[in-house]
Amino acid sequence: MAPQQITEEVVYLCTGNPLPKDIEHISYWLLNESFSFSFQKISDIKARKGLALVDIVREVTMHPTIAKWVTRQAYIVQRVWVSLEN
Repeated sequence: MAPQQITEEVVYLCTGNPLPKDIEHISYWLLNESFSFSFQKISDIKARKGLALVDIVREVTMHPTIAKWVTRQAYIVQRVWVSLEN
């Protein structure tokens, strides 16, 4: 049966993409919780909502908080590398 209204949530669910609120939760867990907790919660969301890990990773890496963190880590690695070369 088709939904009565086409909403943002319905579009995400029909296309199999993770909802923005799910990406917010996942990003928070990855940055603030233990690996085992994050792994379990992400596995639960994948199973419950039928999401593919590749879709989650794609969306999480574009999340502003994660992108900023990755950029910062890359900068730190670059600075360490330069200091080791000198």
